[in-house]
Amino acid sequence: MGLDNMFMCCLLVVLIFVKHGESQGSFDIDNAVAAVASSASLMRPSYFHNYSYDDPNQMSIVDGGLNMYNTGNKIRIVVNASATKIQYGQTYRDKTSVFSSVATHPFVALWWIEKSHSTKYVMEVTSNFGSDSAGSSDTFQDSFVSGHTIVDVVGFQLYKAGSNLSICEVFFVVKNFNSQMNNSSARLVFHNSPPNPGSDSVHMGILTGDMFNQVLFGYTLLSKNGGGVVTKLEIRTTVKAIIESILSQVGPTTKAPQNTTVVPGAGITKKSHKQLIADVTYVLLTRLRYANVTQNIPDFHTYVYDDISPPINKMSDGGNDMFDTGNKVYFTVDGNETLATYNETYTGPDYTFSTIANHPFIAMFYINLTEPSNKTFSIRLSSNLGADGSGTFHNFSGSVSLGGYQLVFSGVQVYGAGDASVCEVFFYVLKTQSGGKFLFSSPSQTRTYFRSTAQLTSITDEALLGYMLLSTKSPGLKITQDQLKTTMHMTLGVILGQFVAPTEPPAESPQRQAITEATNSLLHRLQSANLTKFIPDFHRYTYSGLNSIPDGGNDMFDTGNTVYLSVNGNEKLVNYNKTYYGPGYSFSTLAIHPFVAFFYINRTEPKVGNFSIRLVSNLGADGSGQLRTIRGAVRVGDYNLVYRGAQVYGAGLDASVCKVFFYVENLHMLGETFHYTNPVRDTNNLNYEATLSGRFDKALLGYILLSTQSPGRKLRDAEIDATLLNTLYVILDQEPPQNITTTDATTSTVLTDEIRTQLSFITGMFQSRFRSANLVRHIQNFHSYRYDDTSSPNTLISDGGDDMYDGGNQVYFAVDDDETSANYNQNYTGPGYTFSTLRIHPFIAFFTFSTSIEKTFGIQVRSNLGADGSGTFKNFTGSLSLKGFFLKFQGVQVYGANDPSVCEVYFYVGEEGRSFGSFNFESPIQNRQDIHSTASVRHSIGSGVLGYILLSKEPGRETTQGELNATMLNVLQLISTGPAETTMNETVTNTNISTTDQDKTAVDTPSNTPLYSVVSDVTRVFQERLRSANLDRHIQNFYSYQYDDSNTPQTKINDGGSDMYDDGNEVYFTANGFRREANYNQNYNGSGWTFLTLPVHPFIAFFTIATNSRDDSVYIIEVTSNLGADGEGTFQNFSGSLSLNGLFLEFQGIQVFGADDPSVCEVYFYIHTERRSGGIFEFESPRQDRQFIRSTAKVRNHLGSGMLGYVLLSTEPDREITQEELNATMLNVLQLVSVETIEMPSNVTITNTTISAFNTTYIPVRILANATRVFQERLRSANLERHIQNFHSYRYDDRNPQTMISDGGNDMYDDGNMVYFIVDNVTTLVNYSQIYEGPGYTFSTLPNHPFIAFFTLANFDDDKVYTIEVRSNLGADGSGTFHNFFGSLSHNGFILKFKGVQVYGAGDASVCEVYFYIVQQGPNEGTFEFESPRTDREYIRSIASVRNHTNSGMLGYILLSTEPDRKITKGELNATMLNVLQLVSMDVLGTYSPMPSPEVSTNTTTTTETTDPKLTKPSPSSGIVDTALRAISSNSESILSHIPGFYPYKYDGTSYNIRDGGQDMYDTGNIVKFSSDGTSFTRPINYNTTNVTDTHEIGIFAGHPFTTLAWIKDVGSGSKPGDFRFDVSGHAGADGSGGWEQFNNSIYDGSTEIRYHVAQLHGASDPSICEVYFVITDQRWGPTGHYEFDYPSIDSSRDRLQTSVRISGTVRNMFFGYTLFSDETWKVSQTQVAEALNEMMLVIVGAVEPLLVQPTTQSAADELFLSSCTAKVAVNSIFRCDAIFSKQAKRFKGPDSCRSVLDQLFRCVSFQTYQCYQGWKENYFDTLVPSNFNSEVIISYLRNLPNARKDDKNNLVDTFCHHAANKLDFPFELPYLADLCYPGVVDDLVEEAGKFMYIYLWSRNATDVCPAFQTLRSWFVNTTRNRCSFDFSGRFQARQTRQYLNRLVQLVIAAVDEMQSSICTINTQPKRLVIKDFEDLMFGGKPSQPKKQDGSSSKRRKSQRKN
Repeated sequence: MGLDNMFMCCLLVVLIFVKHGESQGSFDIDNAVAAVASSASLMRPSYFHNYSYDDPNQMSIVDGGLNMYNTGNKIRIVVNASATKIQYGQTYRDKTSVFSSVATHPFVALWWIEKSHSTKYVMEVTSNFGSDSAGSSDTFQDSFVSGHTIVDVVGFQLYKAGSNLSICEVFFVVKNFNSQMNNSSARLVFHNSPPNPGSDSVHMGILTGDMFNQVLFGYTLLSKNGGGVVTKLEIRTTVKAIIESILSQVGPTTKAPQNTTVVPGAGITKKSHKQLIADVTYVLLTRLRYANVTQNIPDFHTYVYDDISPPINKMSDGGNDMFDTGNKVYFTVDGNETLATYNETYTGPDYTFSTIANHPFIAMFYINLTEPSNKTFSIRLSSNLGADGSGTFHNFSGSVSLGGYQLVFSGVQVYGAGDASVCEVFFYVLKTQSGGKFLFSSPSQTRTYFRSTAQLTSITDEALLGYMLLSTKSPGLKITQDQLKTTMHMTLGVILGQFVAPTEPPAESPQRQAITEATNSLLHRLQSANLTKFIPDFHRYTYSGLNSIPDGGNDMFDTGNTVYLSVNGNEKLVNYNKTYYGPGYSFSTLAIHPFVAFFYINRTEPKVGNFSIRLVSNLGADGSGQLRTIRGAVRVGDYNLVYRGAQVYGAGLDASVCKVFFYVENLHMLGETFHYTNPVRDTNNLNYEATLSGRFDKALLGYILLSTQSPGRKLRDAEIDATLLNTLYVILDQEPPQNITTTDATTSTVLTDEIRTQLSFITGMFQSRFRSANLVRHIQNFHSYRYDDTSSPNTLISDGGDDMYDGGNQVYFAVDDDETSANYNQNYTGPGYTFSTLRIHPFIAFFTFSTSIEKTFGIQVRSNLGADGSGTFKNFTGSLSLKGFFLKFQGVQVYGANDPSVCEVYFYVGEEGRSFGSFNFESPIQNRQDIHSTASVRHSIGSGVLGYILLSKEPGRETTQGELNATMLNVLQLISTGPAETTMNETVTNTNISTTDQDKTAVDTPSNTPLYSVVSDVTRVFQERLRSANLDRHIQNFYSYQYDDSNTPQTKINDGGSDMYDDGNEVYFTANGFRREANYNQNYNGSGWTFLTLPVHPFIAFFTIATNSRDDSVYIIEVTSNLGADGEGTFQNFSGSLSLNGLFLEFQGIQVFGADDPSVCEVYFYIHTERRSGGIFEFESPRQDRQFIRSTAKVRNHLGSGMLGYVLLSTEPDREITQEELNATMLNVLQLVSVETIEMPSNVTITNTTISAFNTTYIPVRILANATRVFQERLRSANLERHIQNFHSYRYDDRNPQTMISDGGNDMYDDGNMVYFIVDNVTTLVNYSQIYEGPGYTFSTLPNHPFIAFFTLANFDDDKVYTIEVRSNLGADGSGTFHNFFGSLSHNGFILKFKGVQVYGAGDASVCEVYFYIVQQGPNEGTFEFESPRTDREYIRSIASVRNHTNSGMLGYILLSTEPDRKITKGELNATMLNVLQLVSMDVLGTYSPMPSPEVSTNTTTTTETTDPKLTKPSPSSGIVDTALRAISSNSESILSHIPGFYPYKYDGTSYNIRDGGQDMYDTGNIVKFSSDGTSFTRPINYNTTNVTDTHEIGIFAGHPFTTLAWIKDVGSGSKPGDFRFDVSGHAGADGSGGWEQFNNSIYDGSTEIRYHVAQLHGASDPSICEVYFVITDQRWGPTGHYEFDYPSIDSSRDRLQTSVRISGTVRNMFFGYTLFSDETWKVSQTQVAEALNEMMLVIVGAVEPLLVQPTTQSAADELFLSSCTAKVAVNSIFRCDAIFSKQAKRFKGPDSCRSVLDQLFRCVSFQTYQCYQGWKENYFDTLVPSNFNSEVIISYLRNLPNARKDDKNNLVDTFCHHAANKLDFPFELPYLADLCYPGVVDDLVEEAGKFMYIYLWSRNATDVCPAFQTLRSWFVNTTRNRCSFDFSGRFQARQTRQYLNRLVQLVIAAVDEMQSSICTINTQPKRLVIKDFEDLMFGGKPSQPKKQDGSSSKRRKSQRKN
């Protein structure tokens, strides 16, 4: 085609386009703004603040009312850098767009863009928020569909500000006004300038895209009264209203053009083929993005996407531990693979690939071929599941059809792992008659790592290949096949544009049906009930949110009532008016009045569960008002409703907020525990949680929101009680009584005539019994005190005779908070109770009560004793049980004052299992004059008696405990059975209560069966054994806690001494369904069981059980305690198991220690004869509560003989009882129980005990034991410490057994190296020099040098987890440097991974803990995990574990150490671990052949994870410097960890300098200026700012270390070279003293290099000033050009500082930086500078990698080489080894001097190759070449070259060092490359290389070497290009391999040709690291250092350097 014709075609296209544009018509902006103005009142929200338009020029809002602005809402529009200021109401037009605005409420601006002629349209809003900027601010974004339009929304809002208004700026774009126009590329982004108080803030909505037409760009201003957040729903509602008002007037812009064809199902006009594909893709994305295809999956998990700035290409977690980084999507077209970014579309010639980060996530190919093709399209998913290897793995497949199209799907899901399930669905869509081949490959049955691939090939025309991610939240819930088919059927309908209704769900299980029916019935009853009728001024709050109440009316909330449900720790935000179902439960919300949310739980059998409701609210109270907690209970029949909550009221004119949580329990089916978390007493932000936990099957947990309209009114208890009682009736589906009342402020209980009559009758009966019982007969010498003889009501005893009182026995009774003074001989009646007094001997007063709601009853007695302050004061307590009733009593007596004694006894009687309340007694503190005693039953529910008795004896006599017991037993008999039948002569022993201190036996159901006798006899034997066993000897420094006065029946330990308790060790036991509190030192007997308590040291309580059949009996021991720790200390769970003589002992427990009080360690154990006869042992402990402990141990389904017990251990404050001590104690218990005669050894150990049962599924233990011994001998004799320079041979303790190193020498430890191993959740503290055996493993320790502990594993159970834990208290005392490390090595097909931590530099011997895992390489490798402390240099607790290991292998630990202040280097670690790997990998758990210990190669290093990127240039606006500086800020601690003496200078100057810095570091300094042209400097750069230009970005981080960083984009590549300079100036505080030091160096890491210059002023008695200037380059960022990095130009008098540093040349794609280090006392060493800079370089490179390195398709050999390097990077890395030839040449002195050079060369080459070989990405080279030619073979060959024999003159090395040096002919021909190059090429190569070596060896000047090297390189490049073919046809059969290697060789040749040799740049560039540096960095040395630059040679300077 000629130029003329081409021009005419182009012109025709333009004319057609213009004509097409004209046919579109135009948007009528005037009609649009008129429509908005007329509809403003309809779209204005109720919350809206009608701001005032108070600017006369109508270009801003000056104030807006209520101090909304200090001038705001100033608008500019910007197109093509042309900005226009906007006046409200005016219209602005250009050729392709029109803008207008309307000043109504809300303010609206509209910008219609007919046809884009720019890639950016900006709407800018500038506002000064004044002091209101101090409020909270946030940005937002949203997308939704409105009619046929698609709307994107972004914006900013400020709330909680001083003006009490919120300001919300909303930008929106409306697309698809015309469905025929393509505007899919239009994207709306938001730029935010954070508000600064008093200054302008600029916010921009930016519309970008390539070409888009007919788009409406808008803006509106919202404001909310009260300052609350404008919710996303409110924003969406307003924007929708604006759009709808416009469409109602303007309508769609055009009609579809005529004579066009339509793509089926797409609605898109047919255009060019490429445009057609783009249009169809756009429609498909739109349909799929807004479709709800998961509605058929009721428990769909809305996984969480990463909250980071784009691009996003993975999910880090997904919520509910769904992933440990997953859902990485790769798409491939004909072998070219690309990692896809979320929400991105990729375009090819005949396809698009798109991703949608929605719910569900979707990725898809849309393919449209013009002719059939063999192209292959595939989608690959890579995920690491959070399942950690557990759960169920399931494959599935299926197909659906619709409208002539078929969708075929396949996939895989993992569920039942306790996490959200993962279900990956791959599908393809084709016309029914179209061709296509679909292949799906799923991972093997792995539940950890997923790699699934779907492939489509042989496509004939049009197809769609897709992927969808589904998930369910409920653990264990599988997505069914029916649900999958329905979901995919709906998806096919969405793709085709047809609606497909969801199918009916499959039939539910009977249990699920029952739950659904019960839930729906309860919802219906609650909706129809009037629950608020008892609150006359109930505030009917307003609902306007999806899942919260934004305001509620009357400023009730600033967004509140946000509800979260949680099941077993999995929390979910819930929506209103929705029901959620899970296994065995439902959760529902009802947005009615009142708001109700509830769990309905109905499980087929009792299970342990944890259900929680959490409420979050921001109240409108703004922190004012009062907060009170509420609690109570109501009862209907056998059901209690217990409630807790809080109310905020009295906050001005706001409605009150009363949140009530409740649960309903059946009194006959207890097992759950109700926990309520009170909020902090904050009347602004409230966070409540109620939890129901325990083992239960049926329960209901709920929440109700109450409120009062009246300002300041508090809801009365009666109103709450009545509301909750009414609610309980509704829940039980019972008709509530009509007489529920709230008139009595003390109660809401209905006291019916029947109940009142019953209480009166019962009270009268008790009165009669007490009068006739003669209770005083139990008191020897009872003093019959004298009542006053008065006709007036008697309320006290004035004297009582013998000066007993000076006015006493004044009785008061109280119900809740109402107190009444009682008259003697009078009855008082109230709702649910009576109170009576009896003026008899003894005096008695008592409540009789029966209530279904929680009430508190109290009795108080006030007395002035006649004792006149003398005598003895004593408290007492006791408890009794009889015939299902219990009696608790407490009291006080004063005696011995020559007056009659006064003994006040208070008691509480209730029915076991039916009476609930807390009995409390308060007595005066040792006051013998005035006594005010109070007894109460708090939160009482049910029936009971609370009473008081006055006893007295003749002067000087004490009422004994026996007398008290007898009296109170008589009272219990009178209340529970009838009048006492005992006579005066009857002894107390007949009542089975002894008055002595011997063992006491409580009344229980007696039994004379043989079984009963046997159990009793056995119990007595155990009792004697345990009492005399001295078990406390196993606990170091056992604390012998104090028991309370033994003269009283003791049920708890009040203090225990040293504040061990604040009332603790209260023991309860349950048998036969009855729960009782146990007295100490007492036996309880039942049928087939006894229960006993022993108050010895240690305290012991235990059941002895003997049953003939397995039944449903449950035996429970429960202990409650209030610790003296006051919530402090460490909380720890433990467990273990032992076996001996056919008996098994399991134990679990908790301990709290480290709170400056004695520790509390509760051990619960279960002993049984055989595992098959043992019951189920369960233990429940509190949740990390160090204050209140309530622990429970249970045994159910027990058969045969056994014991359930409890032991209380304790040790000195701050000490933990170790696992070893626990094991020894429990072994002693097991020995005592298991033998007839106890002969305990002096020191019990575990060696004679089998820790775990033998399991035949594992390799026999003997084989493992033999293997372990072999490994022991190898490791013992290997002399591993030789790899560590100055290894510290730590000292072991001289004791046996040894479990720790007390000191280790050189203050290495203050008790350390305590080693634990954990298998099956059993933790064992190990003895040194001991082997432990278990199923599938052994564990062994070697107290050698170094110390080693290791598992030998032969396990094929992937559920096993093996763990090593080491705990140490370092002698470092918190000082020194903390450092983590890791690495991996391979040898003989085995891999060794190691991780660890070391602490050094504390003046003590270092501690270096190395944990390693060895396994054969392959699919059965386990997951190696390591947890180290977070930079704690005092206490180290490190944990290493292996999970999913199904192979032979080893998990181990080694303790290394070196001299004080020295760090063990990476090289030393590598050498040590390589030696270990060689020792272990000789043979694997089987045949062992004697082999010598190998020599350790020193050319191994750790691996680093790298990427395999494409070289790309950065975007001009990528924020590179800002990203890098943020990374430095986040990692400052790790950077500065390499400078132990770093001085943290202070920022005390202006915005651009440091005035002093502290300690006279500066006299105003560190002023930074920057020049981008080499001459003109900027003004001083302000700290913590960034600036971006076309050529560079520059920013400053004013933290530690101070860092200035510039990113040079691309300058100097043209005619003008780049010239950038830093100038740092100021005055030092040195005042002219001190000395200067300069040095420079370079550091390499893979493709990255940092070059740096250092200028340091030090030795002036001030902190040093260490200025470091650096350049960072990376080949992956693009070419850097040829540049010069000059030495600093320093103008310094040691007072005035002026440093200038310059880079020049073709400068591009590099960082130019300056950082400030400082040492507080001396100077920063060169090594410290190098290590800190290396860390900073890694931080910067890692942070900017996503911005500068774009992943792309791996299509060329350059991107497809080794794991960590492309071909170019590999060549460049190896080429650096030429540095050895850049040294000053010396005359040849023989072959040995030459040989050392070549040895270094080959070591360097192997090192650099190995660096590229190590990594996690695919090693593409090894996948194509044979195994005998892979990278490992090549590296091994390179490593062995330096080791050839020196006397062999015919090897390849010596041909260069002997023959070449002497110009001798080579002694042999080389056959290499014979089939790849012309004959003679190899010989010529050797000859040319020999010439170079000759010149190098004999030259005197290094400059002579450069020409020779250039000649050799030119010869090599020309020869290989012209005389070699490299087709590899004679070596490899695979065509793909030959082609790949050919491309690879060509790339290598090109790279060699382009590389710049350091040989020829020695005089122009600073010194690079020479080969010695590579070895030193790798194996532990330090880089060689250049000479000082200041030229000083004074003795003082030398002395300083020496110091």
